[in-house]
Amino acid sequence: MKDKPKKQVKTMGVLKAVLVDDEELGLEQMQYVFKGCNDLKIVGSFSDSETALAEIKVLKPDVLFLDVSMPDKDGFQMAKEIRETGDSGFYPYIVYITAHNEYAWKAFEVEALDYILKPVSKERVYTVVERIKKRIDLSKRVGKGDSTRLREASTTSPNWVAAEERGCIVIIPIAEVHYFSAQGKSTIVYTSRKSLPTDNTLSAIEDKFGARNFFRCHKSYIVNLDYVDRIIPMFNQNYIIKLRDRSEEIPVSRHYSKELKAIFGM
Repeated sequence: MKDKPKKQVKTMGVLKAVLVDDEELGLEQMQYVFKGCNDLKIVGSFSDSETALAEIKVLKPDVLFLDVSMPDKDGFQMAKEIRETGDSGFYPYIVYITAHNEYAWKAFEVEALDYILKPVSKERVYTVVERIKKRIDLSKRVGKGDSTRLREASTTSPNWVAAEERGCIVIIPIAEVHYFSAQGKSTIVYTSRKSLPTDNTLSAIEDKFGARNFFRCHKSYIVNLDYVDRIIPMFNQNYIIKLRDRSEEIPVSRHYSKELKAIFGM
């Protein structure tokens, strides 16, 4: 396959994407799946990592979909080089494409937004695109002066949180966390499947994941904004947050109400 970038099209509200896979069949499959996503525009597809690295600097995509296993430079090495040699303020989101589930945790370690197992499904791609759009929207809401800081932090903070279960350390992808709460001297991580204690304090969690759509709404709570379903006004400028598929009512104190309203344009 000839490695020529497609003509860059500036489309408002559409994410620019670059695909990199050393196998022609892999590229064709990704292009077919991504074609059905109206919120994504493929501005370049490459089968050679060196060519891709050079063109990425020109195309400046919003998101990179990188195959993990490639000759010369694999997806992890490419991401590292982009982070270290890229222009200031250019921090594309990185999603790894792999046929091997064992690469998932390494993807989190090298600060990827997500990983997708082959064969790539439309549903999985749409989920990733929605996550990116929400983060970009949040960066706009917090203000132009903070958007670069937020974008940079969201690509350099961890993609997982460690919790404890039956004497073992459990690694939880941060995207699966619904919220954190402080209960006495403990901090609890809540996902759709379970709730587990973590050694992280809420302040440490806020520092690590604040740029990843996590919002400190109360001295005892941090919520994942991706899961917010309803915001219910209370008295004295207080609010209650209801998360999707959860029964809990999470309080928002007056101290955090102004920021919450700015985030959601209330």
